[in-house]
Amino acid sequence: MRNYMEEYQRWLDSPALSNAEWEELNAIRDDKKEIESRFFAPLEFGTAGLRGEMALGCRRMNIHVIRHATQAFAEVIKAEGAGACSRGIAICFDCRVNSERFAHEAAGVMAANGIHVRIFDALRPTPELSFAVKHYGTTAGLNITASHNPKEYNGYKVYDAKGCQLCTADAAAALDYINAVDDYNAIPFCNDHANIHPVGDRELDAFIAAVEQQSLYTQPSDLKIVYTPLHGTGNVPVRRVLRNMHVSVVKSQELPDGNFSTVRSPNPEEKDALTAELSARISNITLETKLETLIKSKGFPDCVVNLEGSKANVTVMTENDALTAEEVTRVRDALLSQCKGLTAQDITIVEVK
Repeated sequence: MRNYMEEYQRWLDSPALSNAEWEELNAIRDDKKEIESRFFAPLEFGTAGLRGEMALGCRRMNIHVIRHATQAFAEVIKAEGAGACSRGIAICFDCRVNSERFAHEAAGVMAANGIHVRIFDALRPTPELSFAVKHYGTTAGLNITASHNPKEYNGYKVYDAKGCQLCTADAAAALDYINAVDDYNAIPFCNDHANIHPVGDRELDAFIAAVEQQSLYTQPSDLKIVYTPLHGTGNVPVRRVLRNMHVSVVKSQELPDGNFSTVRSPNPEEKDALTAELSARISNITLETKLETLIKSKGFPDCVVNLEGSKANVTVMTENDALTAEEVTRVRDALLSQCKGLTAQDITIVEVK
């Protein structure tokens, strides 16, 4: 087994490196601590695949490690026979830096091995990949994501034909193939579009429909939800599934951002993820619920209050054809008594029978 300096030199000497990659590695030539960190041992391939910081080196996530792992995964698929290769693999990716590139690198290696590839044309959440594996009947799945880890990380998550993580035996077989392939330059790669097919919105529609079939309650609801995608992949599918509910999205964390600009890491369990905006949205919902209770206590069967910035929109259920002037005043006074800074001109009241 090579020591870390020998492995470092092997990478420097590899024709697989681009000029920019060689420059990156050469720049750490005098930093033995950094060299050791990157080269003392390969990333471990387990039932969940790989995960690590992004940089060059055998203990980092980069295109060479991606290709190496993919060749090993391809060998596991090929060992199941021609039918497994024909059923192929579904590949998706998240919003992280390099995720889309890593996904296409993996697709190129799989295609070069004669394995049919279905690759998503845009970022997708992990549950959707598991669904796609079952939906298309593929032999395997691959998701380029590091889940809730900080922005410096990326991952290579592998799935079997059930859309589940690999069993221990398949993971061990992949690790054996990784250990057997020692030359990064020898890994086949091609962009054979005859063997690589994009997956688009039709699959997303099928996924949303399948999720909705599991719902125990399909009617429109007055339930209020504050949702933050934390800059990740959930924004589109979550909002489509919850479209019949009142969903308030944290705007500063709505769009995909591989740098996760407003949080230290995209982990909803960390307090840092609870931004001031998210807290304000939750406070708004608490106040809205209080206002709805107050208005209903004044003789109205039901109502819905939505606070948006400096505006208040109120929908009131009435048993009459229209609200009387006195009823409008009662609703307006209830809001003004609880909302500091709100004026009568900021309030819109709509009645429904």
